[in-house]
Amino acid sequence: MKKKMMKNLLYLPLVLGLVITGVPMTAEAAVTTYNVTDYGANGSDINSDFTAIEKTLAFAKNTDSEIKVVIPKGTYYIDNTLTIYSNTTLELQEGAVIKRASGFEDIMLDNAHDDDTDTHGGYDRTKNITVTGGIWDGTIANPTKDGCNVLYLGHAQNVTVSNTTIKNCYGVHLLELTGVKNATVSNVTFDGFNATGNTSEDKVKEALQIDIVTQVASEHYAPYDNTTCADITVTGCSFNNYPVAIGTHDSTGITSGVVIKDNTFKNISNIILQINNYKDVQINNNTMQSGSVIPNNFIVFQSSNGVISGNMIEQTTEDAIYLNASTA
Repeated sequence: MKKKMMKNLLYLPLVLGLVITGVPMTAEAAVTTYNVTDYGANGSDINSDFTAIEKTLAFAKNTDSEIKVVIPKGTYYIDNTLTIYSNTTLELQEGAVIKRASGFEDIMLDNAHDDDTDTHGGYDRTKNITVTGGIWDGTIANPTKDGCNVLYLGHAQNVTVSNTTIKNCYGVHLLELTGVKNATVSNVTFDGFNATGNTSEDKVKEALQIDIVTQVASEHYAPYDNTTCADITVTGCSFNNYPVAIGTHDSTGITSGVVIKDNTFKNISNIILQINNYKDVQINNNTMQSGSVIPNNFIVFQSSNGVISGNMIEQTTEDAIYLNASTA
């Protein structure tokens, strides 16, 4: 009897070892990775890869599991709007480019609830999404419309856009966040505005727009429930060749908890930061670099409870910092 008990005890550490080392493996397995080329995407021709990429992104629907959609090196043309769902990381690997196909003049990427309806307001449409890496090229060769965003995310929470380049927007915004809570935009290069010819409209367009969900400001994201953005951090980004770098059009709601720090700005023609009806905003350690275009203002600040410190402002044609009805 004693020998049998000793034999069982000798096996116990081995069993415990398996259980303990198995825990991290289980945690890693919770994220399922999909490569778009396994579902028909081909980054070496000019045919549209929309169907293959959209099919891969749709694996996130109706599941609480996290997925990662990988786009390897290559140029992928799309002729329709891609949609990202909750709990998804969309990773463009080094050398990967997503580009508008000829004749496509709409948003390149938006977000949706699993049921693809417009009934989810507040921050409940989509959660936990990351877009990272590669290049988004919004070039429209022969535009026939007024313009459209490149990336457009709304009614969402826990959003990250990082380590990517978004370029060549016709007439509107490279990235728009509307009714988004807890978002980080980091190490993103924003570059290139293609004007529509409507001077009064073109001059107020931001590379990154942070806005409120109303029918006027955000027609794409019903319900129009006046959801504002909150807790947005923009850091380590480069903004180039745009009328306005960062700002908000609609002042009917209060945008809160915005941090803009450690960014660089070059060739911004009108206003670098249009801070309109913000509360508890921090603007720290940003740099305006010399370029061929000199902005009118570095900051137009029409907000309350803000901190502006450590920013390098080389030259403006008007006020470097313009405060209006603010407590900064």
